[in-house]
Amino acid sequence: LLNSRQTKLFWEKRELLPVKLSEMGAVKFDFCVDKLSTEKFMNEVEMNITKAKIFNFGHLGDGNIHLNIIFEEQNDEQVSVVYEILKSFGGSPSAEHGIGKRKKGIWNTFPQYKQKLKLLETLKKSIDPDKIIAPKVFFDN
Repeated sequence: LLNSRQTKLFWEKRELLPVKLSEMGAVKFDFCVDKLSTEKFMNEVEMNITKAKIFNFGHLGDGNIHLNIIFEEQNDEQVSVVYEILKSFGGSPSAEHGIGKRKKGIWNTFPQYKQKLKLLETLKKSIDPDKIIAPKVFFDN
């Protein structure tokens, strides 16, 4: 067990981790996979993404993975490989932090979400017909 000083130091370093990884050019993912598949999922990523440094942290006990990858030479194909692995595990491209404007189109590549997205869009239109709440953040129209 950690004493209070060690605990404070741990959390200071933990909270700096995403900042430092961003400074290093990491591509950030906020995935969710079945908690029993977390280890297999990470092994699959590590086997297929070889020219990169992979940093993995989060709440692994509940399947929430904060995956940060620093590619030697980043390209869309490598990022797509990561998403294809996630799809093969039936995972979600968004766990706790939301998808964000830049990645919102990724939902359409996950077949299991098409029906859910239509329902979500219908719900959004019903409570926000004038598109005042977060316009174009998640849906384009």
